[in-house]
Amino acid sequence: MRIYVVLFVAMLTWWPVTPSFADALVADGVKVDLKIPEGYCSLSRDHPAEKPHYDQQDRMQAKINAVMLIALPCEEIADARAGRPWKRWVIWLLNGPPGHHTKIPPNMTRQVVIEQLAHAMPTVDIDTIGKDIGGVAAKEGLGIKLHTMSMIGKDDVALYTAQAAKVSRGDAGREIAVVTGWVAMGGRLFTANTYADLEGVATVEGLLAQAKTIIKSSADSSDVLNSEGTK
Repeated sequence: MRIYVVLFVAMLTWWPVTPSFADALVADGVKVDLKIPEGYCSLSRDHPAEKPHYDQQDRMQAKINAVMLIALPCEEIADARAGRPWKRWVIWLLNGPPGHHTKIPPNMTRQVVIEQLAHAMPTVDIDTIGKDIGGVAAKEGLGIKLHTMSMIGKDDVALYTAQAAKVSRGDAGREIAVVTGWVAMGGRLFTANTYADLEGVATVEGLLAQAKTIIKSSADSSDVLNSEGTK
C-alpha cells in the first residue's frame, strides 16, 4: 500500500456557491458516502461559478490526490457571494494520483491501515513538502509557507494529522490550520481535510472534532454501501 502525503491546499479565491449536500458517489470504482459537517453545503462542479474552485484544486492536487468534493458553511454563502474570503471549509480527497490511487489489500483491516499510516508519518520530510507546496501554490498566484505538520491522534476509524501555514495572495495574508483524517473505505484511502483560520489550540481541537464526526459517519455509511454491493 503506497501512501501519498496530502499537500496543504488552501484557497483565497472567491466565487458564489450553491447549497447542495454530499451523497453516495463512485470513486475509482468503489462506492463511498462522503459526509460533510452539519450546516455545510457542498459546491458543484456543474455550476459555472463553483467549477473554478474544483479546477484549481484539481491542478494543485493532480500529482497526489483526486478531489472528491468541497464544502463550506451554508450560513457563510452570502459572504462568499459578496466576495469575502472563506472562513471554514472541508475538502474530501481520494489518495494517490489519477490512475494510481492507493489501493488497500482486501485482507488489510482498517486498524492495520491506521497503524501503517502512524508508522509512516514520522518519516515525512516537512521541508520537502514545504517546497512542493510552495511551488504548486505559486502557479496559482498563492504563497504558502508551511509552519508545522504533525500526527495528533488516531482512533478505531482513522488517523489524524494537523498542519499550519501562512497563506497569502498579494498583500492579503492569513494563518490557516487544517486537520486531516485518513480513512480506509471501499479498499481505497480517503482524506477529509477540515480548514479554518488559526486562532490557537482551540481551532485545531474544533477541526479535529469536526473531522472525527464526518469520518465516522462516512465510514459507517460506506461500509454498508460496499457490503450491499457484494451480496
